[in-house]
Amino acid sequence: MSHTYFITGAQGCIGSWIVKALAERGDIPVVFDRSEDARRLAAIMEPADLERIQFIAGDITDVTAVRSALEDSGARRIIHLAGLQVPTCRARSRCRRVRERDWHVEFVGSRQGQRR
Repeated sequence: MSHTYFITGAQGCIGSWIVKALAERGDIPVVFDRSEDARRLAAIMEPADLERIQFIAGDITDVTAVRSALEDSGARRIIHLAGLQVPTCRARSRCRRVRERDWHVEFVGSRQGQRR
């Protein structure tokens, strides 16, 4: 029996290998990421497995978009890998805001996963 998985940050290094493993075993990965560019996945996956993936472009900080995409996907399982990257900060006050936002995003993402 196959399952549908909603995966945030699925096109990062770890996420790509998880998506590959899920598709190879017959599950349906729903990739929620800022980009629908599948080059990284295409480099490690067979074309037939790549066709099993549903791509949804979205920003993890947009709670409404995440909730809508999750509900539309029909997934009952969530793998939350997305996160904000602090090294891109230019000013200390900006970093502090990003860290606070990152904590909130991680908390909301984890909490949403528990509700399903």
